[in-house]
Order: sequence, then structure tokens, then C-alpha cells
Amino acid sequence: MERFCKEVPDKHMANMLEGGITPLLSTKRLSSMGFALATYPLTLLSTAAFAMRQALADLQAGHTPEQMLSFEEMKTLVGFESYLE
Repeated sequence: MERFCKEVPDKHMANMLEGGITPLLSTKRLSSMGFALATYPLTLLSTAAFAMRQALADLQAGHTPEQMLSFEEMKTLVGFESYLE
């Protein structure tokens, strides 16, 4: 990756895919190698799916998940107040 940045002029993007073949490097390390941008295409989706699976298991077990946004935080996140206006 470092050699690529040195030998190919231009801005470079690193595709950081958990479980992929490219090694996961810190943004600091990627920057020092010459990458101007790093993408994490599945990180948010995978994290959300993990949380949803856990929430479903909690509900199936008969209780509300312990880790979740408060109702106020959720309203702010989705812009509920703007919708009411």
C-alpha cells in the first residue's frame, strides 16, 4: 500500500473492510503512507445489524434492551421537532 502511494501520483483512497484482505490500519498510519481518504463501507451497517440482532434477542427473552438511545435522543437524531414544525 505504501509502495502504491509512492509510485502512483494523485490522491489515494484506502478501503478499510473488516474481514477483507486489506489490512486494517489506523487513519494516522494511512495518512503517513500517503492516503488522503479512508472509507469504511460496512462498519456502520455491520454495527447496526449486530445491535439489532441483540435487541431482537432481548425482546424475545422478554425484556427491553439495556443499551439504547433515550426517547429524547432518538427524537433529536431523527429530527422529530423539525417534523412537528
